[in-house]
Amino acid sequence: MLLMIKSRYSSYEDASPLELQEKVINIQGTLEASFIVQANSLLTMTQRFFNLRWNFLNSVTFARRYHFNLVNLKVGFTKEVALHPNSDKLYVSQIQLALNTIKQVCSGLRGVIPKESFENRLVVVVDNMKKCKLRGEVSEAMVLCGQESQSNVQLCRPASGSQTLLGCNVLLEGPEKSELPATRKIKPKEWEVVNSRLYVGDQNVIVYRQEDGVERALHVNGVPIVVDNLPRGSIIR
Repeated sequence: MLLMIKSRYSSYEDASPLELQEKVINIQGTLEASFIVQANSLLTMTQRFFNLRWNFLNSVTFARRYHFNLVNLKVGFTKEVALHPNSDKLYVSQIQLALNTIKQVCSGLRGVIPKESFENRLVVVVDNMKKCKLRGEVSEAMVLCGQESQSNVQLCRPASGSQTLLGCNVLLEGPEKSELPATRKIKPKEWEVVNSRLYVGDQNVIVYRQEDGVERALHVNGVPIVVDNLPRGSIIR
């Protein structure tokens, strides 16, 4: 703009103050308009970037990669249930998982489930828990239970009491073929996510809610895994 002024006058000093002011205002307006266009363009690009980033993070977060097959659930048989020598809240159980495989399991069911209701029963155990010690006693797995309240806890079990189910894997029902369960130890965070999706469904059947919201019942060789009588939505622990 200033070049146009200079072409009409031999120097900028020859232009009147009013003309200079008008041209400066025009230049400022042009620069401001150009800045707004560039700023809007940059803002649009930034929004697109964050939208892409958010969508990516959402897909990663909700997928989690912590699926049901990370947990190795098996049907076991409680051959013996003893009182924990160092805790009034724990049982120490000897649970048979195969013909020659017995694992010791400590469970916080003492005072909640009577010993006689726990012993000599088919149960469902998490067989790929990391071995630990609870009040000085080794625990190699975890017994799965349904819970409505602190005082209403029931064992998860096959609907059939057939001993032929002993040691069999608990899988998901449905048209999709269930993946084989993991053989490695499950990590605490993985179990936390998988466990949060397990609950009591209709007719006391234990179900797993997939990431897409679809419920799939747990079964062993076509036999559903159930609790005796708990309301729908009761948690699994």
